Amino acid sequence: MSQKTFSINRKLVFFVIIVSVVAIFATSYLSFNSAEKILKENTQNLLIGEASLRGESVENILEERKKDIQVLAQNPELHQLLQTYDENNSSLLNVQRQSFLKIINEYQITIGYSINLEDIKITNKEGTLLFSLIDLKSSNVSDIFESRNSDAVTTPSVEFKILDNNTRKLIVIHPIFEQNSKNILGLLIATIRTTDIDEILLNRSGLGNTGEVYLVNKNHTLISESRFMENIAFNQMVNTLPVTQCFENNADVHGDTYFDYRGESIFGASYCSPNSGFVLIAEIDESETFGPVTALQKEILIVGIIVTSIIGIIAFVLGNLISRPLVKLINAVNQVSDGNFEVRTNIRTKDEIGLLSLAFDSMTKKMQEALISIKQRDDVIKQQEEELLKFSDSDNSYCVGFVDIVNSTKITSSLSDSDTDTFYSIFLNSIASVITKYDGLVVKNIGDALLFYFPRTNQTEDLNAFKKVLDCCIAIVDEHIQINQKMLKNKLPKTDYRISITYGSVRIAKVFTSSVEDIFGSTVNKCSKINRLATTNGVVIGKSLYDLVASFSNDFDFKKIESKEMKDKYGYEAVYSVSKH
Repeated sequence: MSQKTFSINRKLVFFVIIVSVVAIFATSYLSFNSAEKILKENTQNLLIGEASLRGESVENILEERKKDIQVLAQNPELHQLLQTYDENNSSLLNVQRQSFLKIINEYQITIGYSINLEDIKITNKEGTLLFSLIDLKSSNVSDIFESRNSDAVTTPSVEFKILDNNTRKLIVIHPIFEQNSKNILGLLIATIRTTDIDEILLNRSGLGNTGEVYLVNKNHTLISESRFMENIAFNQMVNTLPVTQCFENNADVHGDTYFDYRGESIFGASYCSPNSGFVLIAEIDESETFGPVTALQKEILIVGIIVTSIIGIIAFVLGNLISRPLVKLINAVNQVSDGNFEVRTNIRTKDEIGLLSLAFDSMTKKMQEALISIKQRDDVIKQQEEELLKFSDSDNSYCVGFVDIVNSTKITSSLSDSDTDTFYSIFLNSIASVITKYDGLVVKNIGDALLFYFPRTNQTEDLNAFKKVLDCCIAIVDEHIQINQKMLKNKLPKTDYRISITYGSVRIAKVFTSSVEDIFGSTVNKCSKINRLATTNGVVIGKSLYDLVASFSNDFDFKKIESKEMKDKYGYEAVYSVSKH
């Protein structure tokens, strides 16, 4: 065969690969989405927790530092120094500076060392430096004082500053009021190391390889150390989502993806504290956050390719196992088509192919036997070419019936060939079905009529067989309704018919060109002649049959019909119509 075919094993391998690839992609997609969702939620909870915890800790430290410095700002001895301060009295100034150092020393012992206090400066309300713990001459606080408005001077504040030695310090500014008064005597400026805050910010436990926590002030400036860049505190602007959300909308970011100050895509959360002047941001690179998902996807893909390859190999082997007997079966079919009916597949697998093979072998065997039988029959026919019809050696008496359509020629004259075929097919098949049901044998159709007989009526002692003949005739009459319903369904005209039955001697002949036996004799001729005496959709029986069934008058009505034409022309005696009580 030159026609190209797509074999079963190829189809099976192709189907398995397609299903595997679809399954892999579906699994990868669902796993990716599920894992991404879980990782995102876990990272979100982690960052929100870290931002909130660390932000609150920083905020608490700043508030505590304000309170710690407030203790010094409320010191009565410090108030006394400021009230008696006279820059023109040098001897008094030296004494006051010694007193200032003593006050600070006592404060350091009490609180200062615990809060990492480095320097204390005291200015008057105009911003002139009066006292300093480190160096009075090198201390310049005018920028601090001048940058604050009148309201800010009266309010304690805390902020981060980079000093001249390029170190980041916490600056707490607290006003010094007269006792029992709101008059400002001066400002107390405390410089505190950021060790406690740095421990909070630089502790990267749980933040992975790219996580960091940092602070940004109201000026959108980074005010803490960066994990990735050196010496950028107070030199790096940060205009990311958490900063704008905090200082413009007073809102936190609860786990969002955005670009950080480095331009890297990250996943972050924030803690906004506008009253303290900062926003704390906790971030992890997006690549690290969703890295496990990408790794999982690659592993699924690799495993999927391996599994698909293995399944493809298995499918190829199975396909060959399936297709091998089919190929054998196809070859056998081709040999049969070439006329070789002796071929056998002998496939004995316990599956559908085995059953198909068994059926094929059985079919070829029967075809071979049928071919032999046909050849033998041909030989018989050739031997009896001159003897077409052979009658049986004995005469038998049977009930012979005839069903003829009324006005069939007129009815079919207006029908097409196709409709005519359907018309006769419905009529003849319906009548034949009823006759067969009552043990009758249909001999042949003669034009629009049907000839039949009842083999069981060859013995007159079997009255039940004759009663069954009458029942068959009544059933044929009753079939009239069903036949016309079928005609109506096929848009054909309604039909009527007549039924005649008689009893008498019949000769049975075998036609060598047909498998059906034919019947001959005067009884057949008489049955066809008396048919015209039946009423439309009615039954008539001959005198010979009436004599046998007259005893069934309790079940049937018999009415005698005499025809002078029949008697004069054919010598037939009277006939009888039959109907059911």
